[in-house]
Amino acid sequence: MRPVYEDTDDLREFETEECCSRPIPKGWWILFWGLIIWGIYYIYAYTPAFTGWSQEKELQEELAKDPVIAQRIKAKTEPAPVEEKNPLAGDVKAIALGKELYVKNCAACHGANGEGGIGPSLQDKVWLGTEREITDSEIFKIIAKGTDKGMPPYEAQFDKNAIWSMVSFIRTLQK
Repeated sequence: MRPVYEDTDDLREFETEECCSRPIPKGWWILFWGLIIWGIYYIYAYTPAFTGWSQEKELQEELAKDPVIAQRIKAKTEPAPVEEKNPLAGDVKAIALGKELYVKNCAACHGANGEGGIGPSLQDKVWLGTEREITDSEIFKIIAKGTDKGMPPYEAQFDKNAIWSMVSFIRTLQK
């Protein structure tokens, strides 16, 4: 028995029993179930709650493999250091204190007049193996943090003013 349709559309007259009763092709079923299986796998593989995967973790692993790229990225993302001015530049008392501290702590390696010895000369423009102009804040950082070439850090022994005093004295040694 054929269903009775209202005359609301003209498409019903083209439908036949044969058209509506054909099975879905196997290719469509394979695609349908394949996409469902792939979707479940994708959700499982890329949801951090299940696997612990994250973009940040992936990035850190890649940067660990290539330190050159890691250094370039770090240099681009770190904020530029604020150039700190020497508050004691040109102060006669600070230079005298800086000389006193230099003679007690630095002269053994850098020489009494900064000419060098065990440590490098402080009279020229060669700093950490590179000839260049250096700012007071860079000298401050070298004194405070030390270097990987043998100079110990002094930030625990001296306050900021004492280190700035040594920077002022070192500037008087330069030609």
